Amino acid sequence: MGREGKRRILKDIVRNMSREYESKKPDIDSAVFIPACESAESGQVISNLAFVLAERELNVCVADFNVFYPSMFAWIGADTPPRGEGLIKLLKNDRTPLKDVLQTTREKQIFLLSASQSDDLEDYYNFDFSHVCNVIKILKNNFDVTLINTPNIPSLEFCLASMKFCTQGFFIAEQRIEVLSNISKLLNHAMSIGISSAKFLEIIFINFQNASYDVRSFKDNKFNVTAIPFVPNAIISQLENEIYLRDQTILNKEFLKGIHKIADKFYR
Repeated sequence: MGREGKRRILKDIVRNMSREYESKKPDIDSAVFIPACESAESGQVISNLAFVLAERELNVCVADFNVFYPSMFAWIGADTPPRGEGLIKLLKNDRTPLKDVLQTTREKQIFLLSASQSDDLEDYYNFDFSHVCNVIKILKNNFDVTLINTPNIPSLEFCLASMKFCTQGFFIAEQRIEVLSNISKLLNHAMSIGISSAKFLEIIFINFQNASYDVRSFKDNKFNVTAIPFVPNAIISQLENEIYLRDQTILNKEFLKGIHKIADKFYR
C-alpha cells in the first residue's frame, strides 16, 4: 500500500472517532491558547485540533495573534500573507471582507487569519482592546469555531483581549517547574482588570514523557489536565508544512486520543 493509501486509512480513523459529533454545533465557539512557559509551542495542538474539528464538519478559523512572530501558517500549511495584509488589514478596518484577509489551507474548512512575517513590530503598537474585540466578534459570527494563538504577554492587548472575549481558555505547558506560578501570575493579573479566571481551568501538557513530574498539584488547584506525548514526527510536520494527524502515515495513539479529548471539550 502506498503513502497516499495509508493517509486515507488514517484520515478514516480520525473521521470515525469524530462521527458521533457530526452535524452537532459546538457549545464553545472560540478558544484561546496561551503558553505557560517559554518552551511551550501552541501550534502543535492548534493545528491538529483544527483538523479534528474540521473532520466534525465544522468551519474553523485559526487566528494567530502572536503578531510579532507569527508561526501558525507553517503548522497548518498555509501561506503567510504579504506585508500589510491579513490580520493588520482587518484590525485597521473591521469592514474589510473576510475573503480579503484570510489564508486558505488544504482543508476546505480551515482558514488562517495571521499577521505577515514582513510586518514591522511597531505596526501593532497602537491597537487597543476594541480593535482586537471587533476582530474576535467578526470571526465568531462567521465560523463555527475560532482557535486563537496568543503569546503570554500581559501588557499586549492581543493577549488580554483574547482572554476576555473568548469562550474558553487553554494553557499550553511543558514539564517545567515554573508552570503553575506562571499561570497564577497571569490569572491574578487578568482578574485584577475584570477578566474571569473560571474559563481557564484547562492545561495541556505537550511533549509529555512520563517523567516524575507532579501533575497532582494542578489537579489539586482544580485544573483539568490533558497530556500530549512527545512525538518527533508531530514536530517535524511543521517543517514540512503538514498537519501530523492528516499527513503522517503512522500515528501515535495517545497523541490522537489526547487531541480528541480536547476536541470533545468543545461540546458540554
